[in-house]
Amino acid sequence: MVEPSEWRAPIEAAGLAVRMEEGMQAATLRYFEPGGAFAAAVRQATGAALPQPLEAAQSADGQLTLAWRSPTETLLLTPSAERLAQLEARLASAPDGCLVNLSGGLEVLRLTGEPLAELLSRLGGTASVPRPGEARRSRLADVLEARVERPKELETTALGAAFLAGLATGVWSDLAALARTYSTAAVFVPQMTAARRATLVAGWRQALERALLR
Repeated sequence: MVEPSEWRAPIEAAGLAVRMEEGMQAATLRYFEPGGAFAAAVRQATGAALPQPLEAAQSADGQLTLAWRSPTETLLLTPSAERLAQLEARLASAPDGCLVNLSGGLEVLRLTGEPLAELLSRLGGTASVPRPGEARRSRLADVLEARVERPKELETTALGAAFLAGLATGVWSDLAALARTYSTAAVFVPQMTAARRATLVAGWRQALERALLR
């Protein structure tokens, strides 16, 4: 049986180092609108706005890291349990959202090393974890070798229903008029070499074949 002290020990291999972040506190901020009352309360309490898609930010005091997770959720990390408790108390009465304390329910790992970006790419994210205020290139654009646009409005399911209703009631006369309302927030273009793309696709096909044989 593996003792807790053993699986918490740092691991170094292939130019990467992995270690547990002891005492790291984690929480998630959940809300209905990224620009609503709860977002305003977060800004007032932290001195930082909720991060934009694929971005991260730090609080004014540098103790909190906020990372975008979805249009209605932001991940929060801090080494200070006291700071998290203060924030939790301040947001307890904020409308249209909540803070869910995840401390004790998950472990935080810190990865360092030159091959980090490649490893995270293989795990299925963007090319690397975005630094505070910075978005990385799109993994989807790299693999598909195609231009990828991220629309300004991310809630496309609700937007589609609104478009259909607008067409039916005459808000828009036709699809051409509707198309003119579209706006792009970001554009990603392929940056991966053809050789690298071929290697990754071959590895994916090999993994798929093995999975189907089981």
